[in-house]
Amino acid sequence: MADYCRTDTAGLFRSGDFGGRISYIQDLLPDLPGYALTLYTNASTLGRLFGSLAGGAAALLLGYRHAYWGCLLLLISAFVLMIPQSTSFSAG
Repeated sequence: MADYCRTDTAGLFRSGDFGGRISYIQDLLPDLPGYALTLYTNASTLGRLFGSLAGGAAALLLGYRHAYWGCLLLLISAFVLMIPQSTSFSAG
């Protein structure tokens, strides 16, 4: 019973999260909704594929401890890149 509840809850979270990500991509490409969905789906699949391969290669070459530290560094870099920048530009 516990496994079923955990799987069901994970499915609800993933479906809600998926809708938000698709909406974000479609906002970036409002005139091309089909292209936006295809871009998101393919990028997500390729990201998981290459991420797993790169993580496995890093763990093989450097060891798991260094691979985890590298992932932490990438995670922090992603959060820093997501910080909103000022949108005011000086006319010059």
